[in-house]
Amino acid sequence: FFFFNVLGDQANLCKFQACNEFSECVVNPWSGEAECRCFPGYLSVEELPCQSLCDLQPDFCLNDGKCDIMPGHGAICRYVVVRDFIA
Repeated sequence: FFFFNVLGDQANLCKFQACNEFSECVVNPWSGEAECRCFPGYLSVEELPCQSLCDLQPDFCLNDGKCDIMPGHGAICRYVVVRDFIA
């Protein structure tokens, strides 16, 4: 009975891997270990929890663009379009 529980826990390695809200747990097919995979637009630096690319790289957008995370797609830059009208 105990042996079965140990195997069950090993089969669900993500049960013991705490990932933050910007990542998901996956089992690495090469190492067999559970690890957190950051969602698009988020990065892990020095094995810390995933953080927004916009926070990690404040100069990500050029020309006064505003960095934003588009869920499922990643970091994007938003720009305000200014038009001069001559009357």
